Amino acid sequence: MLAMAIFPLWWSSFSERLGRRTIYLVSFALFAVFNCLCAISSSIAMLIVMRMLSGGASASVQAVGAGTIADLWEPRERGRAMGIFYLGPLCGPLLAPIIGGLLAERWGWRSTMWFSAAFGAVTLIFILFALPETLVMQKPVLPELEDDEDPAVSRSLSRVSSRQVVRSTTRWLKMLKMVFIDPLKIILYLRFLPVLLTVYYASITFGSLYVLNVSVEETFGKEPYNFSTIIVGLLYIPNSLGYLVTSTFGGKWSDKIMQREAKKANRYDEKGRQILRPEDRMRENAWLGAFLYPAAFIWYGWAAEKGVFWLVPVCRA
Repeated sequence: MLAMAIFPLWWSSFSERLGRRTIYLVSFALFAVFNCLCAISSSIAMLIVMRMLSGGASASVQAVGAGTIADLWEPRERGRAMGIFYLGPLCGPLLAPIIGGLLAERWGWRSTMWFSAAFGAVTLIFILFALPETLVMQKPVLPELEDDEDPAVSRSLSRVSSRQVVRSTTRWLKMLKMVFIDPLKIILYLRFLPVLLTVYYASITFGSLYVLNVSVEETFGKEPYNFSTIIVGLLYIPNSLGYLVTSTFGGKWSDKIMQREAKKANRYDEKGRQILRPEDRMRENAWLGAFLYPAAFIWYGWAAEKGVFWLVPVCRA
């Protein structure tokens, strides 16, 4: 999870230069390899490192996937598209505990790693043959030769001039800057208040979600519930159904809110089209979520602490 939080900075930066499809192919190939290494781990240290690397590889979808949506859809339809896109990541908490529980009970935990590797390989094949490049990249501009340079003479020279050494060093410095420094520039967007608030809001909600996922396994695997691994996996179904419903309808709702606000403010361009602002999405839907989310957690925590019938804490979604 730590790797999935950090690596998107690099994947998103590289995708702007190399294209979305290239990043998908590289990251899913690495994901399959690292999960294979997880499956054959001979020590806990090896398992932790390989899990970190596999999480970093799979993190490309979070950042680059949103970029692909932005490449294909206009802002007025982007909320609906993002809702459909997030059906994939949000189906994970629904399907993974069930599949993982079945595999772990039958063949042990290593089988879950082999399954992840196979799933990544199949996804890689689909991307290779079914996903075109969506990013419109500008043709790179090659540096022109200086007036005193003759291409024929340059090719005939066998020695490396000091000017070539400087150029080679500069090229490597630019490459290192692109790999290690440029991705971190994304953090500077936090100086804009709407971006800062959105990141903070998302951090709290996603952080709470993963805490809850761990809590479900811990709570229902011991007294007073004592559920088996597969039954605990099935307990993720109700909140996952909530994800599916809200992703399907929430995106359309946010699109309508954004269009409504543009109409209310009479924002139109010279062609009569609405001027849409992304921050308009954060209206009553954000207030509703800000109220329901902590209320649901309080409901779950109280019911689980008191050992209430399992349906009560599970239905907090």
